[in-house]
Amino acid sequence: MADHESESACVLNNQLCDYPNKALSGVGMVYKFCCFFDAILGDDKCADDYLDLVALGLVGDMMDLRSLETKHLINKGFAQIRSPFIKEMMTKNAYNLGDTLTPMGVAFYIVPYINAIARVGTYDECLLLAESMLEYRAYEQIPSTKRGCKG
Repeated sequence: MADHESESACVLNNQLCDYPNKALSGVGMVYKFCCFFDAILGDDKCADDYLDLVALGLVGDMMDLRSLETKHLINKGFAQIRSPFIKEMMTKNAYNLGDTLTPMGVAFYIVPYINAIARVGTYDECLLLAESMLEYRAYEQIPSTKRGCKG
């Protein structure tokens, strides 16, 4: 248990409770919270609309795939790709990825691009990357700032 509980924040930490899956990273915990929120609102599994991003995050975080829950979330997420970003990365890396997404393929051919932007990109570039993963902003044209490119 934590030494101190906040009265003004909701803190979810599977490492500090008896939750059986200690191999679930932050993205998995956010998904579990969204599922709980769906149940409170009586929503029809809105959280499941983002399982592809959950799977991407779990693979990117190099979570232990021996956990059945973690493996199930990855398989379910890769079976229903909705994110325009992931779809485009699959297209651009089709030769390397083959016909289906696998944790190994995603770890080697998609996640490194995300890590590169997250590590050395500006705040605006990181925000642009995050928004490109969601449908509402994914199809906007962004002017190129690459040297030698126009438009």
